[in-house]
Amino acid sequence: MSDPCDIVYRSATDRPLLTVERERALAVRSHAGEVKARNELVEANVRYVFWIARRFEPITELPYEDLVQEGMFGLIRAAELFDPSLGYRFTTYAHAWIVQAVQRGIYDRSRTVRIPVHQMERKRRLEKEEARAVAEGEDLALDDLARNTKIPVEAIELIRKAHQYTVPLDKPVFNDGDATIAEIIPDEQGEDAFDAVLAAYSDQTGKLRRMVTDRQWEVLDLRLGLTGAEPMTLREIGERLGLTRERVRQIEAAGLEKVRDALVN
Repeated sequence: MSDPCDIVYRSATDRPLLTVERERALAVRSHAGEVKARNELVEANVRYVFWIARRFEPITELPYEDLVQEGMFGLIRAAELFDPSLGYRFTTYAHAWIVQAVQRGIYDRSRTVRIPVHQMERKRRLEKEEARAVAEGEDLALDDLARNTKIPVEAIELIRKAHQYTVPLDKPVFNDGDATIAEIIPDEQGEDAFDAVLAAYSDQTGKLRRMVTDRQWEVLDLRLGLTGAEPMTLREIGERLGLTRERVRQIEAAGLEKVRDALVN
């Protein structure tokens, strides 16, 4: 086949696996800085890069060939750093490097704006803690969230701003309609732009309502004024519903996430 990725894959799978003795000998020489030994160690283990890249393919829009390329960077780095005296096989050591390299590639190349990997890792910690709090019915203030995750309050606020989701302006608002995101963005220079949008899309309110839970709808309605009322602040909504400001923000975020998923999917 003419596909370069397929050619490399076939070449990698046709190559025999290294014996324990051969692998160790190459690793010792590679660890000492011998480029030829490092290259042979890499070439003998390319098949694992394809295997790991295939696992990530269903969960990212990054092309399979790019996943393989990122994984190769990790494999090469593993070959440079592997110390055979540690007592385990090279593939065990290389697996973590390949996975890390593929993940970095996805993070760096799948977003409109690049966000550092350590920030993505912090975001996952925040999401895990917030999910735990919701499951246990716990109201987490921002200070509580910072203490539980060991992430400074200022960093949490920056992460939330950085990880706002981007949606193409020409994407339809609903799957069964012709209206696009660009068409419903208010014109700040026009008169009564917000009222015009509400009037034009009032028939869509029922669809939006069915996307979220009753509590999420209540918070979103109060927060955004979806039914025509004056939008309220998080603090005002919290006082009205008997919730903390942070709990209101969590409910709002969960509701917006459901709406976003419905729009994207």
